[in-house]
Amino acid sequence: MAGSSTDRRQGLTGSIAYKVPCKAATTANITLSGEQTIDGVSCTSGDRVLVKNQTTASQNGIYDVSTSTWTRSKDWNGSLDIKQGTAVRVTNGTENQGVWYVTTANDITIGTTNVSIARAYDANLITASAASVYALITIDSSNVDDGYTVSVEGFYAGDNLGMTYSWNSSANKNTANGGTIIDPDNIGGFLGTTATLSAYLAAQGGGTGSGCWVLNYSGDINVKWFGAKGDDSTDDTTPLTSALAAAVAARRTLYMPGGTTAYVITDQITIAQHTNIRGDHWHMGSTGGTRINFTPSSAKSLFVAASGALKDGYSIEGLVIVGNSASAAGNSIYAFDIDNIIKSRFSNIRIYNFRTGIRCFATIMNRFEFVHVNDCHIQNILYDGGIATTDVWDTCYIINGPIGIQTNGASVGIRFVNCIIESITTYGVNLVKEVYGWQFVNTYSEDVPNSGTATDAMFRVGYDGTTLAGEIQLIVSGGYFGGRNAGASGSLFDIDYTDGVILGGFHVTRYTNVVKTSSNTQTTQVITKGWTSVTVTNQVTDVTKITGYYGKDTLTSGSRNRQNAIFSEVAFLNSPTTPLNDYREYTSTSAACTGAITTAAIWKVTKIGNQVTLTLPNVTGTASAAAYFEFGEALGAAYRPSAAIAFPCLVRDNGAHQAAAGYVYVTAAGAIRVYKDLASSSNFTAATDAGLGQGAGTSVSWTI
Repeated sequence: MAGSSTDRRQGLTGSIAYKVPCKAATTANITLSGEQTIDGVSCTSGDRVLVKNQTTASQNGIYDVSTSTWTRSKDWNGSLDIKQGTAVRVTNGTENQGVWYVTTANDITIGTTNVSIARAYDANLITASAASVYALITIDSSNVDDGYTVSVEGFYAGDNLGMTYSWNSSANKNTANGGTIIDPDNIGGFLGTTATLSAYLAAQGGGTGSGCWVLNYSGDINVKWFGAKGDDSTDDTTPLTSALAAAVAARRTLYMPGGTTAYVITDQITIAQHTNIRGDHWHMGSTGGTRINFTPSSAKSLFVAASGALKDGYSIEGLVIVGNSASAAGNSIYAFDIDNIIKSRFSNIRIYNFRTGIRCFATIMNRFEFVHVNDCHIQNILYDGGIATTDVWDTCYIINGPIGIQTNGASVGIRFVNCIIESITTYGVNLVKEVYGWQFVNTYSEDVPNSGTATDAMFRVGYDGTTLAGEIQLIVSGGYFGGRNAGASGSLFDIDYTDGVILGGFHVTRYTNVVKTSSNTQTTQVITKGWTSVTVTNQVTDVTKITGYYGKDTLTSGSRNRQNAIFSEVAFLNSPTTPLNDYREYTSTSAACTGAITTAAIWKVTKIGNQVTLTLPNVTGTASAAAYFEFGEALGAAYRPSAAIAFPCLVRDNGAHQAAAGYVYVTAAGAIRVYKDLASSSNFTAATDAGLGQGAGTSVSWTI
């Protein structure tokens, strides 16, 4: 190399291979004038800066900062000042602390030759306190030993992820993914900033040969390793796409750490078979933890199943997903478009502000648990056909929207267990003709429907669609169903065309009708096993469409005594295979007898078909001289004989049972009397123990 000379005034030596240190080094193309902040360092007049990222690479070199136009430093402005290998140390900076050197081949003409500057290989260059992936990729790997490990703080300085990469000379460059495997040879010419590095690295994987930086890790893959920020503003679509692809390829779970700010996603994320995503969502009712803000500029869905045949092995949990749809025409279509996914799990997820929260098509045996879907503008959940079957929704919450659950086309055996459906405008569940075997077990609903429209319903069955499936459409067992909070309206069940609905064991309140049927509903297509109700106008609108039994009365709100009488008038209707086509029962109130004794007593009557059975208790008391005593409450009209009728019975008089039979006498007006003898020729003995029966009581029967 030519001899050197030293500027005694500034202490600069020109023609030597190692230059006086610089205060900072650039991370992107800059304007070469004025005082400015570079790589987090305030650079003022007189500071030396290594400029290495200019779009016009011949401008690269060492400059003196000025308040006006910068000038090249005196040790980088002569024809002999730089050669291939010339090095300089950078003393400060978030990304670029360390030693850098010229990689451009000789000869170099300053201001004419494009100059490339790379980080030198030095085990002390990168430390956990001030390192990043950006710093890693600037290392010249041509002389790095196999297995050499570099500690990296994170994709961005300050991430505190504690990452370490090792050089693997055998790693195929075509496996580079921009996060866990990085090909340094495929980033030469990158002149962007750390903010755009994730997109640049995402394009890796097209290299040939071998030699990559490989992340040392075990367990889940972290989306932040690929440059996702989750800061409410940075577009994290590309990092999430790259990280998810890497996780699927490695059969790992993708972890999305939670925080107080959201990951911003602007485009569709395709979820391939074996996609596993885990976030930190706290619980299904909260908005904290791992949150995704989906903000597409045109109509798109967020997580969309890859095309193709049935796909299994999905597990997605712990996310809050917020769309940007404010109406049915909003840009956020579906949070999940689940097409041909089987045997997979979706858990602890909250979704809102989409056209539709979740769409299922041709799904089989998936499990949704602790899924909260609210404020979607067409429906919260859509089963869109494809003969979806046997999905289970357990402890899910469906709230606020025009329709809770909508169906199109065929779906079979979908089960909702222990779920809540609340504050839905028109239909809680709308089942088309083609569906069958849907089940709702122990459902809680409130304020459904809340439109105040008479034709709206919690369950709407068979109005839409084309052809009935020939199977039971709906089974509802147990639960509590509350209608409109602002006042009873609509129906719990509004049934049009159906091949069968089975109901039983639930409580109903605030509806005009429990079961409303239409002229299209065939006779005996609704099978009931009973329910209780409060604040209901009509139990059923057409008894010919019902088979089974149900409470004809409603509970009187606030009256505990009425609870014992809810089935005092029970309809058992239209069973075509049994003569028990009308079953009723009634238990009287406790009322004092009149006549010979005045003891209070309770009796019970049942009616099966046209057969009535009256069961009278053992009742005794101090007698007065009268021929009979009469129970305090008369039989209802449905149980009375057409004419008075008498039955022999065992009576008690003068403290002992009588050898001769007494009689129970029931009048056509429903009076129930007990005579000492049928001829009424003798009175009970006054002031003695008298009454009716012994043992378990007295039963008499008649036909009406």
